[in-house]
Amino acid sequence: MLFAIVLGIGGKGYKDSKEIFLLIIISLLVEILADYFMIKLHRNNLFLYHGLTVIHFLLLSKYLLKGYSIYHFYSIFTFALIIEFILVVTKIEPINYSPSNLRLILRLILLVLVFIHLEKLIKTDSIIEITKLRSFWVVVGIISYFTNFMIVGLMKYFIVKKYENALSLYEYSLFFDGFFYIFLGISLFKSEVND
Repeated sequence: MLFAIVLGIGGKGYKDSKEIFLLIIISLLVEILADYFMIKLHRNNLFLYHGLTVIHFLLLSKYLLKGYSIYHFYSIFTFALIIEFILVVTKIEPINYSPSNLRLILRLILLVLVFIHLEKLIKTDSIIEITKLRSFWVVVGIISYFTNFMIVGLMKYFIVKKYENALSLYEYSLFFDGFFYIFLGISLFKSEVND
């Protein structure tokens, strides 16, 4: 995450893409706070990840919905909060449990937004190398983030099936988490191209 912040500040892209820069900063602060709760206070920190899941979703969807009506964003924002509220109140996913169901639902919606955004990129008339577009790197980051989610999902399955090395999958998932932030950092470096 620090690498992404340095890369973004170095490229001055944080001025043009506040949502992405804010996402990286908030993620870093939540991770530090989560470690403090877990290591220093010996308390459950999963409630922080419920909030971070919603924040990730909202900031990424706001970025992907640039150029659309603010009504679209507020509709998605309201939907995300309603989903979180229903999952917590019905105890399907209590606040002190991992927000796996919430992540699944919100990431599926985010995937639809990614495809809508990619279609918009493809239909543009400008002839530009796609790797020079900031949003290309954001989309690549989101896709790597989804890969991480699949690995964690497999880990849970293997734990239930008592697979010997199930927890080692968590270590692999951290690589994809890192790629997510690296790609976001690269996107911030791409400040010379406005998408």
